[in-house]
Amino acid sequence: MLGAFFTTLAYDSKYGQEMLEQAFLPTLRTLFQAPVTSPLVEVDQGSVVCLMLHLTRPGNKKVWK
Repeated sequence: MLGAFFTTLAYDSKYGQEMLEQAFLPTLRTLFQAPVTSPLVEVDQGSVVCLMLHLTRPGNKKVWK
């Protein structure tokens, strides 16, 4: 569900990719530093990285006029 939201944000918003780029490292930091009692430890960090890299790839930018 979040993957669909972030894909829409990245491609259908003028500044979506830039917003995701700015959130990339803070998101990873939050996942890596999550305490063992947090539900975030169940998130596949590799999948998050792959999704974020895909969504912020320069060749995927939508051209806004």
